[in-house]
Amino acid sequence: IQIDIQDINDNDLQFESEEFFVGIPFDASVGDLILDATALDKDLDANGKVTYSIKSSNLFKQGQTQSAGSLVPSPFSMTQTGRIVLEYPVAEFNQQRFEIGIEAKESRSTHRAKARVNLWVFEPAQQIKMIINKDPMMVNMEKEAIIAELKNVTQKIVVIDDIRYHVSAVSGLRRDMTDMYIHVVDKETNE
Repeated sequence: IQIDIQDINDNDLQFESEEFFVGIPFDASVGDLILDATALDKDLDANGKVTYSIKSSNLFKQGQTQSAGSLVPSPFSMTQTGRIVLEYPVAEFNQQRFEIGIEAKESRSTHRAKARVNLWVFEPAQQIKMIINKDPMMVNMEKEAIIAELKNVTQKIVVIDDIRYHVSAVSGLRRDMTDMYIHVVDKETNE
């Protein structure tokens, strides 16, 4: 007797997280990558094409906890590979925050995933540069633990803006060390 067991499409799509925290400099260029937010499907076979979309781009002015409304058109777009990129310059939104609602859905089912992206527009001078005595690959693997420790110490939201090789004025490029750029946000005021 040969028994074939087929997988049914019974799993919803899932983003890596239901909430993301990111930042971009106010002078970012159109087309710059903001976030890779690919949705995963635990079902074995492809169950239709996954399409991605931005559902809302709510703007929160500096120091405000109530949205000023959703911007139409959105300054952001989402590619069909799950990448969120800058569609329009955001210099006028310097020091402000966006709450971006994103969605992934399967074309042949009602399965969908939703997530929220908290995005702060900052000036590069506001970033904190941390020099870590590990290579960037190790830092990338441990970044969640690093963020958790920093959140514990500061009691604030900690956002990683960039991770790159360390560059020293004395020894130049150091591939065994990392420069991590972060910004820290007060939970109460969003500043």
